[in-house]
Amino acid sequence: MQGKIIHWNEEKGFGFIQEQDTQLEIFVSISSFTVKNPAPIVGDVVSFVTHFNQDKARSEAINVLYLNRKDQINIDNIDNNSGRWENKNKNSIYGNNLHVELNLLPLEESKDKDDKDSYSNQRSYKGILLLFIIIVIALIAYFVYKSNLL
Repeated sequence: MQGKIIHWNEEKGFGFIQEQDTQLEIFVSISSFTVKNPAPIVGDVVSFVTHFNQDKARSEAINVLYLNRKDQINIDNIDNNSGRWENKNKNSIYGNNLHVELNLLPLEESKDKDDKDSYSNQRSYKGILLLFIIIVIALIAYFVYKSNLL
């Protein structure tokens, strides 16, 4: 079946699809999408299969695929070592000969400039404080030594 997302609640991760032929509204959860990123938006055209949920006594959409997004990337196809997307399923609708390169940075390098400056300043203050403590200890030791000589 095909339809269009007519309502989506991003916070709760669910919405409704209006089926193209019957105009019926069918419940859909984010877990029913084969590609969960990017999130669905109102107006997306999708294909899906309906499934009757016995526990909730309602029809729900499952195996939901976007039909109007040409540049979809299935996150499962990203190689963790190289950060490159590979089309592991050659029969996939996610595109042919698509090459995407991601720059994955370690957590510390991904901080924005203000965070880096703050982190550097904290290290500088710790170094200065350590130097100050060493100087104070040295002065105390010097004065104790001098007083014992007299």
